[in-house]
Amino acid sequence: MHHNKGNNLIVMILISCLFLAYSQPSAAAERKKPNWLASCPEVVDATPELSTPKTVLLRVPSGNEFKLLAKDSTDFVSEPQSIIGCYVLEELVTDSYQSPQWQIGSLSRDLNGYYFKNAANHIWRLILKTQDNGRLVLETPNQTVYYNKGETFRLDFLPQRAVDCKVKDYAEGGGRLGFPRNSARVPQLGITKNLILVVDFPDAVLTQNPESAVENVLAPKVVENFYYSSSNGKFRPTFTIFPTVVRLNSLEKSFAPNAAGGFLVDGVQQDFRLVREALNIAQSKGSLDGYSSMNIFAPTALSMKYYGSAYIGVDFDIGGKLIYNTQLVGGGIGTISDPVPSWKVFAHEYGHLLGMYDYYIPGTGSSGKSPGPFDFMGNTSGTANSFFGFQRWVQGWFEDSDIDCDFTPNSSVTHTLSPLNQVSGKRLYVHPLDGTTALAVEFRTESEFDFLKGNDGLLVYLIDMKVVGLKGPISIQPSEQDLVFNPRDDVERYSTAPLSTGQFVKVKDLVILADTVGKDRASFRVFTKAEFLIKQEAEAKAAAELKAKQDADTKAAADKAAADLKAKQDADAKAAADLKAAAELKAKQEAEAKAAAELKAKQDADAKVLADKAAAKIAQDKAVADAKAAAELKAKQEAEAKAAAELKAKQDAAADKAALAKAQSELAAANAALADAQKFNREQAARITSFEEQFKVLSESVATVQNQLSQLNSKLVAALTGLNTANAKIKKICSAKPKPKGC
Repeated sequence: MHHNKGNNLIVMILISCLFLAYSQPSAAAERKKPNWLASCPEVVDATPELSTPKTVLLRVPSGNEFKLLAKDSTDFVSEPQSIIGCYVLEELVTDSYQSPQWQIGSLSRDLNGYYFKNAANHIWRLILKTQDNGRLVLETPNQTVYYNKGETFRLDFLPQRAVDCKVKDYAEGGGRLGFPRNSARVPQLGITKNLILVVDFPDAVLTQNPESAVENVLAPKVVENFYYSSSNGKFRPTFTIFPTVVRLNSLEKSFAPNAAGGFLVDGVQQDFRLVREALNIAQSKGSLDGYSSMNIFAPTALSMKYYGSAYIGVDFDIGGKLIYNTQLVGGGIGTISDPVPSWKVFAHEYGHLLGMYDYYIPGTGSSGKSPGPFDFMGNTSGTANSFFGFQRWVQGWFEDSDIDCDFTPNSSVTHTLSPLNQVSGKRLYVHPLDGTTALAVEFRTESEFDFLKGNDGLLVYLIDMKVVGLKGPISIQPSEQDLVFNPRDDVERYSTAPLSTGQFVKVKDLVILADTVGKDRASFRVFTKAEFLIKQEAEAKAAAELKAKQDADTKAAADKAAADLKAKQDADAKAAADLKAAAELKAKQEAEAKAAAELKAKQDADAKVLADKAAAKIAQDKAVADAKAAAELKAKQEAEAKAAAELKAKQDAAADKAALAKAQSELAAANAALADAQKFNREQAARITSFEEQFKVLSESVATVQNQLSQLNSKLVAALTGLNTANAKIKKICSAKPKPKGC
């Protein structure tokens, strides 16, 4: 990663391509476009009779492509031409902040062989090694700080497909996307020692404890753990903090970037100057020996803003020894508590020291050409930070046995992968498409440094060795069934890229179909597009036949359901009709019952009225009879009492026969009166019986009549009681001695 430095990395690595400086005058006519800030040096061929290789471009060790201009023209060639000619990196030759004189040059031939000369008058002698795929190799020894022995200029060529799936790196520069890994980078296996130099400035003094500053920003233990985890336990970089803060002589503000954000100011690369000054002062304060890398941390260098950069193409002298693996981190990258933790910048730059590329494209996070959230050599803002499986293989963190190498895909073969961060099993599928590109598949799952938010699955990506760092050499191939529309950036765009069960993605002439994606295993097959089309057509046909059968079954079921429904509806209609009839019958019955009840109530009322009248009449008649009987009884009793009194008087006075006879006559009359009363009572009882039979059906009236009868009986009993009293009196009279005659 190279934050806030624009395209300076291109310049940095280009500078590292071993330039032997000496001046050579140019008498050629100026050859440039109006917007170019430099012109092409004279092209020379001292031996035109000798043939030369042909090309359309010249790839420098950084991987950048200088395009060949047509002879005596400013237009680029469209077909391979002789390598002798003028070459331009057009996008940078127009930028005054990128040292445009280094972005245009001529490849010429003199009697000593080939050489490349740029517009800044720097020349590199080259040897053409035709046996090595037309590679132009630097010949000069280490004579400048920009020289890295063994790095090459390369003609455009087509490497052979790698039968072992170890796709060769195209540029073979300081960083490597493919095989072999650059052994000049820091060791990648075992435990390594790395030095952290904390620096400050006269005008920006560090007031914080340096150890605290390092922990709060670089968090070396976190970085160590990250690499240990990503290497499957094969690599652990340890970091030692230099015992004192290194105070630079230069002011902090002197390292501020130019107006474009780059660090080339007045012809001097200011970030290089900072590193060189820090190393020069540090070696006077302590030993710098025995470390794999130098990591400069300037926590108070806020003028540099958000800055982190690795220098793998620049050598630095420490006591007569050249080191090539150095990084610089400024103070504007935040802290480990920020949304994008600052330790990621430090770990990302260390990835360059291991030889890894930048996968992102500067100036945009939404080009669709970065790997999105995957591998923080792409976007440190991503959430799936683990390194791609192919890079782990290049680094030696995967063994060959961990790779499913598929030189000739066969759709009948099912490939099964274990999760990328697991320590065993096949964890990477590779299919070399040609000599410079490869198709890779890995199984991404949640892990300590990968947060996928439920998007576990098979991640498919293409690796293009001809695409340089910062240009998008690794491209994610997202699921076509789970695309993100209108994403805010590539992190969101590819967040759902992993394939889940049943999903597929088309890559060039191939189709990768995820058969099963589980928790611990994921399987897939690789089809040609033609095979997949046949499969889809067969599935479509089977689906159509199944649909036709389903439609027929559905129609039959629908017909049966319709018939069943009609039968049910008919039954329901009948039931409804029956229910209605029953309801009407019930209503009629209820109406009739109501009418009957009303009639009965009326009859009961009429009967009650009649009973009441009858009872009233009975009561009246009984009252009259009772009154008459009572009167008669009273009269009789009075008469009897009188007769008894008279009898007693007669008995007492004379006790004569005539008095007794009279008493007997009066007794006979009383008996006759009693017989009449009894007869009357019998008639009344007969009348009551008649009434009872007449109103037998009227339960309520009967009770009333019975009550009245009871009352009448009570009165009768009273009358009888009176009669018994009279009889008792007669008996008493008859009990006199002498007994009266007639007793």
